[in-house]
Amino acid sequence: MAGENIPGYQLVEPVGQGGFAVVYRAVNERLGREVAVKVLSVTNVDERALRGFRRELDVTARLSHHPNIVAALDTGLTALGRPYIAMDLYEGGSLADRLRAHGGLPVQEVLRAGVKIAGALAAVHETGVFHGDVKPQNILLSRYGEPALADFGVARMLDVGQLSSNTLSFTPHHAAPEVLNGRPQSVASDVYALGSTLYQLLSGRPAFYDPGDAGVAPLVMRVINQPLPPLRRSDVPAPLRKLLERAMAKAPADRPRDARSLAVELQGLQRALGVPVTELPEPLSAPETTLPREPSKRRRPWPVVAAVATVAAVAAVAAVVLLDGSPEAGGPRLRAEQPIVPTQPAEKTTRPGRTTQPTPRRTKKPTIRTVSLTPAVHRLAPGRTVRLAPKGVGQATVAYESSDPAVATVDADGLVTAVKPGAAVLTVRVNVAGKEQTATTAVRVTAPARKTTKVTASAAADVQAGTFADVMYPTCAECGIKSHKQTSLNRETYLGFDLGSVKGEVVSVTLHVSARVADDSGDGAEDVHVHAVGDAWKALDVTWNSRPPLGARLGTLDVVKSPRWLTLDITKYARSKLGGRMSLAFADDNYPKGLRVYVGGTTAYLTVTTR
Repeated sequence: MAGENIPGYQLVEPVGQGGFAVVYRAVNERLGREVAVKVLSVTNVDERALRGFRRELDVTARLSHHPNIVAALDTGLTALGRPYIAMDLYEGGSLADRLRAHGGLPVQEVLRAGVKIAGALAAVHETGVFHGDVKPQNILLSRYGEPALADFGVARMLDVGQLSSNTLSFTPHHAAPEVLNGRPQSVASDVYALGSTLYQLLSGRPAFYDPGDAGVAPLVMRVINQPLPPLRRSDVPAPLRKLLERAMAKAPADRPRDARSLAVELQGLQRALGVPVTELPEPLSAPETTLPREPSKRRRPWPVVAAVATVAAVAAVAAVVLLDGSPEAGGPRLRAEQPIVPTQPAEKTTRPGRTTQPTPRRTKKPTIRTVSLTPAVHRLAPGRTVRLAPKGVGQATVAYESSDPAVATVDADGLVTAVKPGAAVLTVRVNVAGKEQTATTAVRVTAPARKTTKVTASAAADVQAGTFADVMYPTCAECGIKSHKQTSLNRETYLGFDLGSVKGEVVSVTLHVSARVADDSGDGAEDVHVHAVGDAWKALDVTWNSRPPLGARLGTLDVVKSPRWLTLDITKYARSKLGGRMSLAFADDNYPKGLRVYVGGTTAYLTVTTR
């Protein structure tokens, strides 16, 4: 702070330092207000660099009123001739400070910050520039916890050639792979950086960080070549994981197309998870939208060399990402970052003697109405479908996509099919004359509540020795059992069930019967086959000579000497009998003379599960 003097400001103390600037806590003497003052610490800044600095301020000044972008208050030169910028003092520190204090942040808090900063990035891109350094250190928090995007790349306004690489520290933790390969910044690289920042907010450290790295080269190689490591948090929902994987895709074309699209998808996740949806601020009058300017093609690309990182490689990438310290320590605590200051536009003059031509009438540009999808959340059971009907589409080209096709798919006509329980975000993209609007809705796939009903046997009958009238035995030449005292030996057992009261969609039907081998003959085990039976018979009138014909075999019960409950899944057959009566028969194909088992007809029952 020695030697620094800024008229109208009292510098209290330094609160942070980066590779190109020192940030001071200061007091504006005229207003008596605490502010943050950032002073460029680079020496020998020539006039060309200052002109570029002022041009950048002129562009980004239009963002000063955005609620999630750090606003500039004043600018000028210190007594030593260094440029300074005064801005709001963010007393809550940065998200990097939050990470140091608490580790990974709650999912709901990360989604909220993600929507707000994605909206801020979209506003930045609409002015025709890129941020180039999105990371937790550059997201500041007000005393009310509102996040604001800071530091709009002072390093990128300076000529890299005049900076000593020996004075720079650099980390590519949040730089996109194509930037590390020497390609210029783009909307897609800012989207990658924000996705990487959200990953760190959830995990507590950058995705490709390794404390054992010796130098920068191993980290750069992992970012360029290796897949994204999985998040080791069980509370992060699968759709959010998939969205971060897309945002950090190696190929720019595989990422969300722009920052606003990323914000919209994050809002869709909030709806799907049932948490409050963070609104994106919209200006009262929409500004002219221009595409971000790409760097001049005449500039030679910056190479990044594998193996040991050379000084040239470090200098190249250092112009994109500055080191604020290791992810563990969090680096110097920056309370405020790069501000935005407007400059006065030059007055328009007309040369003498030249007639001013009237301004030609602008051709009306094609416009599209606001596109919307309702309701905000669709709730479906697996296998169910719903058709999306976006409003405001007209004759525009429409495309649909699902954030997680494993949960719900959507075809080219907007037909949504629920696949399995989970949540997904459905996006509709509407394009008219090169202008695009998007809208989202969420789909929650849940299995309907199930209900289990117990249906007891309403009728039972046995063809059993000892229960017939004596007159029947002489006419029963094949009865095989001549002693009427053996009352537990059954020929067949028949059960009837009334399914008229079962309502809803049947999921499963299980038969429960109690059975045991009834005599000491054989090895004490029997296979009892369960058959379908026609429903015309009256169960109580079944006799040996009037038993109904057996139908299809539904399954087999393994009966032993000790009585026990046995179960059999008869869902497929029982579904066809809903609303009426169902009859079953228990017989033994291998013992034509009769069963040597007892099936408890009076205690048999069905469990019917419906939804």
